[in-house]
Amino acid sequence: MTGLMPLDDVRVIDLTHTSAGPFCTRVLGDYGADVIKIERPGGDPARQLPPFPNDEPHSERSGTFLFLNTNKRSVVLDLKTDGGRETLLRLVAGADVVVENFKPGTLDRLGIGYDVRREVNPTIVLTSISNFGQDGPYRDYEATDLTLFGMGGAMYAQGDVDHEPLKTAGRITSYHGGYVGALATAVALRATADRGEGEHLDISIYETANHSIDLRLGRLLGFQYSGRVAPRAGRVSQVGTGVFPCSDGFFLMTGGPAYMPRILPMVGRADLLDHPDWSTPAALSAPERIEEFIPIILPWMIERTRAQVRDACQEFGVLGGPLNTIADTFEDPNFTHRNFYQTIDHPETGPLTYPGFHAHFRREEGPMPERRRAPLLGEHTEEVLAELEASSPAPAASPPPRVSSSKQLPLEGLRILDFTVVWAGPYSTMQLADWGAEVIRVESVMHLAPATRGQLARPPRDAVIAQGNSGMGFPDDDAGPRPWNMAASFNCHARNKLSMTVDLTRPEGQDVLDRLLAVSDGVIENNLPPNIEKQGVTWERLSRVNPNLVMVRIPGFGIDGPYRSYRTMGHHMEALAG
Repeated sequence: MTGLMPLDDVRVIDLTHTSAGPFCTRVLGDYGADVIKIERPGGDPARQLPPFPNDEPHSERSGTFLFLNTNKRSVVLDLKTDGGRETLLRLVAGADVVVENFKPGTLDRLGIGYDVRREVNPTIVLTSISNFGQDGPYRDYEATDLTLFGMGGAMYAQGDVDHEPLKTAGRITSYHGGYVGALATAVALRATADRGEGEHLDISIYETANHSIDLRLGRLLGFQYSGRVAPRAGRVSQVGTGVFPCSDGFFLMTGGPAYMPRILPMVGRADLLDHPDWSTPAALSAPERIEEFIPIILPWMIERTRAQVRDACQEFGVLGGPLNTIADTFEDPNFTHRNFYQTIDHPETGPLTYPGFHAHFRREEGPMPERRRAPLLGEHTEEVLAELEASSPAPAASPPPRVSSSKQLPLEGLRILDFTVVWAGPYSTMQLADWGAEVIRVESVMHLAPATRGQLARPPRDAVIAQGNSGMGFPDDDAGPRPWNMAASFNCHARNKLSMTVDLTRPEGQDVLDRLLAVSDGVIENNLPPNIEKQGVTWERLSRVNPNLVMVRIPGFGIDGPYRSYRTMGHHMEALAG
C-alpha cells in the first residue's frame, strides 16, 4: 500500500457489465484501486437500466450505472477485433487484476482467456463471476437475480406462510456475489504477493447465495440435524416478534423468551412477569403466547409514532426498528451525523446524492477521498491509451516456477481476536478463518450473548422444538447437556475457529487481553459500542498495546452518532434502511 487507501497501488482491468461484476469492481475502486472499465462499443448494458431522471431513458443518466461505476475510468474497446484484443493484453501486462462476468468460455473463445493473460503477466489475478461457475452441469444456464435467489438463496423461507415465497427486493443476490468477488480478489492479491504467482478465481453467484448467512447457512446445517425443511415463518414467528402498525407507519420488533422480560415492562405489563404463563422461558415459548400478546402490543403501538416506539425500545433494551421509506432515510439523524451520503456532480445529471462508503478508515492520514463520478462512455480512452504508450512495459518473462511455501491458504500466519456476536460479525471472521487465519473467539462464561450460541443457555423443550422448526435447531431436537455448543445457528459460522473464555471485568482478565493483543494482528467486534468499551476493548487501548494492530468495528449503527447505543439485528437494519 502506497497511499491512504489499502488498494492505492492496485490496477484493475474491469471487463464486467450489468450488476454483479460492476459491484465487485466498485468495491475495489472504493478501497483505492485504479479501475479501468473496458466497455464494448455502445457501452455497458447497465447504461440502459432505470431509473432515469424524469423517467427519460439516456445512456449517461442511468441511476443503476451511475451507482455501480463510481471511481472508474471508461475505455471503449471492441474485443471482437484483433486490435481490441491486442490493446487489452497490453493493459493486462501492466495490471494486477482482471475482473470479468461473461458467460463461461467467452474469453477463451476470444483468445484472451486466463492462460493467454498469464503469458503476458504471470502474476495477474483473474476473477471470473458467473451465474453457476466455470464448470458443472449448470455452467451454461441463463439466470436472473430472481432465479438465483430462488435456487440458491433463502427465497423458500421468505414471505407469509399462507402465500407464495417472496424475493428480497432489488439485486441483493447479485450484489452479494459481487462483494464476495471483491473480498476474494483482495485475498488473492495477498496470496500472489506471497507466492509470486497469479490465480484464477471462480465465483459462482449460485454458490454465494447458498452460502449466505441470511436464513441459508444455518438452515443447511439445521436440515442435517433434523431432516426438516423449515417453512416460511409467517408474520409472527415467536411471542413479541413481528411487524406492528403504529400511528405513522410500521415497526419491526424482535421478542422471544429472552426479550419478553424487557418487552412486557415497556408496554406497561410488568405485572405479567409474575404470572405463570409469562414468567418462565418454557411458558413464553408456548405457541399460544403469540396470539395472546397481540391484543397487548397493538393498542400500545397504535398510540405511538415510530420514533416514540424506537425511543422506548432503546430505554428498555428491546430489539426493534421502524420501517422507513427512502424519503425517511435522507432525513435520518444518524446518517446525517456520520456524513454517510455523498453529493456527486455529473455533467449529464447534475449533482445527486449517493450512498456512502461501506466502511470508514480512521487514521492519521486524514479522511477517505470522495468518490469520483461514474464515467461517460469512453471518456478516458485517450488518457489510458496515452499512459499505455508512455509506460511501454517490457514483454513479460515466462511464468516463474511455483514458489514453495509452507502456507497453504492466503491468510495463514495471521491471528485475529474475535469478539463478535450474533451473525454479521461471526460471518466475517468465518471468512477469515476459511482463508487460513487463526481466529480466536474471546468469550465470557459470565454472560450468554443472545442469538450467538443459541437464544437461551438452557432452552426449554418448547423452545428447542420452535428453534428446530425455524431450521436452526439442535441435532434430533435434543439440546444436550451443553446447548451452547450444539445450535446450528452458531456452529454454521464457527468452523475453523478457536474459543477461549476470559472474564474481562477482572484485572487478571485484562492482563490476559493485553498479552493476546501483543501477539495478534487484528481484532474484530460488532457489539453495542458502550458495552464493549466498558470491557476495555477500544482503539486507544489496543493501539497502545500493539501499534501494528488492525481493529475492525462493525456495530449496527457505527461507533458514533445518535444511534450508537441502539440494539438491533440485520432485519431491523433492512427496515431502517428503507
